[in-house]
Amino acid sequence: MNKEKALKSINSIGKAGTVISTVMQILLIVGIVAVIVAGIAVMSIPEDSFEFRIESGGSIEFDANALPESAIKILPYDARNSAVNVDFSFNGINYRAVDTEVDGDHVTTLLEGKTNVINHSGLAIVLIAAGVILLMTMVVMIFIKKLCTSIRDCSTPFEQGVITGLERCAWVLIPWVIVSGIAKNVIESVLSGSRNMMFSISLSTVLVIVLIFGLSYIFKYGAELQTESDETL
Repeated sequence: MNKEKALKSINSIGKAGTVISTVMQILLIVGIVAVIVAGIAVMSIPEDSFEFRIESGGSIEFDANALPESAIKILPYDARNSAVNVDFSFNGINYRAVDTEVDGDHVTTLLEGKTNVINHSGLAIVLIAAGVILLMTMVVMIFIKKLCTSIRDCSTPFEQGVITGLERCAWVLIPWVIVSGIAKNVIESVLSGSRNMMFSISLSTVLVIVLIFGLSYIFKYGAELQTESDETL
């Protein structure tokens, strides 16, 4: 692949990225407007005029004889009467057995979880958190679009605009990961009623940030080499 063809491919990637990021921005704007409208609607409704109920449930099915003894000890299972009869918690939600059917060694137990009631204030919290996620994502998308525009218009991938764009994208992703993670946890806590405020960060996202920082330094190094080559010539 010659130099001109390679540069044309790079510019094409930047052009495609610019189009995609523009579409994403439009969708994010629509989402932000929808959250604002929903927030105004919620604020205009009296606090005691509505509530949402979210019910959780499920079932456990297993063959008592097929399971090893170690698994039987983990399950809330009473081997004496072949019944699941112990309450337990999973993913921050408390469950209790409401009915157990035994067909030979096959045990099926219906579970009833906590019924979570979301009131006026809870819905407002969810909308605020969702709005924060959308706004932070919009900020990230603005920097991504700037980077794609620089790649689209560059005469060499080692231009300062491309390098600066990579660095800015990496830096802006850090607060996005933290703030969005907290906001998502708030939404999940309100919807599940678990009030579990544990914060977690995706390792894959951290890896992407590290790789972008690495690319920015690689491009810096390439720019230095290109400058030395131009001065030599």
